[in-house]
Amino acid sequence: MPSLRKLFLTAAAASIFAAPSFAAQVELWGIVDTSIDVANNGDKTVTKLSSGNREASRFGFRGTEKLADGVEVFFRLEATTFVDNGQMSAESNRLFDREAALGIRSDKYGTLTFGRLYSPHFITMAASDPADMSIGSAGGYFGSPANEATINGRGADEVTRGNNAIEYVTPDFHGFSMKFYTALGEKTKPEGYGSNSPTRGNMYSIGMNYRGERLTINASWLRQNTENSAFNEWDDYYALGILYDFGITKPALLIVHRKGSDTAEANMNGNGETGNGSPDLWMVQLGATTPLYGGKLLTQVAGLKNETREDADAWSWSIRYDYPLSKTFTLYGGVTGLINDTNSRYNIGGGGSASPGLEVDWGNNTWMAYTGMTLHF
Repeated sequence: MPSLRKLFLTAAAASIFAAPSFAAQVELWGIVDTSIDVANNGDKTVTKLSSGNREASRFGFRGTEKLADGVEVFFRLEATTFVDNGQMSAESNRLFDREAALGIRSDKYGTLTFGRLYSPHFITMAASDPADMSIGSAGGYFGSPANEATINGRGADEVTRGNNAIEYVTPDFHGFSMKFYTALGEKTKPEGYGSNSPTRGNMYSIGMNYRGERLTINASWLRQNTENSAFNEWDDYYALGILYDFGITKPALLIVHRKGSDTAEANMNGNGETGNGSPDLWMVQLGATTPLYGGKLLTQVAGLKNETREDADAWSWSIRYDYPLSKTFTLYGGVTGLINDTNSRYNIGGGGSASPGLEVDWGNNTWMAYTGMTLHF
């Protein structure tokens, strides 16, 4: 694997000696996605307009500048926007909440990126999911709430993305590549916590991808020094995805494990309260993508096992159909459901940058039918 030092030296030399200099090519782009949902949370049925269920509604800027020797500098700035109410990210102090990245890449040396970046753990899950962790992702519903999640998609201990991140991706070698990632918490002794560890909030992750003619394998490991836990503990996440394209259908298996801290687990509260715990979770999702009448049918089932808390398991299922009317415009619709155990309260939603799902009480089951459209520009 080529060294990072060689990548830096090549980039520096290219920037100095390349002549003439070319201005960066910059593009404004985005996605607008909205749907009408009929949802039931076990207590009531509501009809609502949602944003970002199939693909997160967003806009952004991206650009590249070619240097020399096949080296290219690039950037990405990407912001959430909600079609139903015109608001941006729920985190009001963050404009480019989805991604903010600056990097350098080449086929020969690989890619080095800095900024607010997706973690290899999340990318492994999304790349192994027929629904890309959006609406219709049966296992995606277990990405929240709060601490009881396979990806901990929100809050201080979010592992979907990391701030202050550095990622190196190796060149492709006969379909095989690796990702090496760290995100620095840059915090010591947060207010209200006893730990003075310089690694508080840090994330470290490794990802592996193999893409053959029909077979795809994704795998990842992520370790995080948690902020929410009062015990300065480490959580570990593992994911494995296997997909095989038979032509008539493409099945996908995704297995996810979260190993929480034993100390934090011992301090979890019962009776449906989250507490400061770090749970041990297993999630298995089985899905398929099937071409049908010019579109594609997505079917999925998933189950979550909570090994830390009793009666806190959950099961989900989904059927979704996407029909493209053009290269940029797609209609979609489906129905999905989720069964909660006594001490779980997962709900149905389209992901972290989608309108929130209908809130569910402890132990309630929930279902949703929806129809929507997505436009790329």
